[in-house]
Amino acid sequence: KPQISRSGNGFIPAILVPEGNTNDSKELIPMVESIIKRTNVIPKIVSTDDGYASEDNRSKLLEMQISVVSMSGAKGKKLTPIRSWNSKVYQEERKNRSAVESTIFSVKHLYDFGDVRRRGIDEVTAELLEKVVVFNFARIGKIEKAKQVKIENRKKKAS
Repeated sequence: KPQISRSGNGFIPAILVPEGNTNDSKELIPMVESIIKRTNVIPKIVSTDDGYASEDNRSKLLEMQISVVSMSGAKGKKLTPIRSWNSKVYQEERKNRSAVESTIFSVKHLYDFGDVRRRGIDEVTAELLEKVVVFNFARIGKIEKAKQVKIENRKKKAS
């Protein structure tokens, strides 16, 4: 069951392909560690669904100097201090979960992420990583196109 993460800009900075059908909550800390190792950046915010919620995960992420650890759902609410849960930043992160789900949907359906042709954990990991790289390049193209549209719109307003 592959695990992907999403950056604030919509990129996939890390992918994990654990062997077997592991519990999502066991993959959260290795995923965040992988992000930090690959990017040399400690995320300010980690937002997950309830499948990743655990007291241990929350504590470890806070120890890693991540300032907002938002775990949606009933388990996440139970683990999060009420003051944090009700804060604007946590409310925003729960609303923004749809962006993560959209990324997962896109990589699965537009880049055939769920369909692998290779066998063996190393080969499957390599194939899925290739698909993530293509996704990220496409994301760069979308960001650049949006920048160009903004520049053109400013030019039109100025003239």
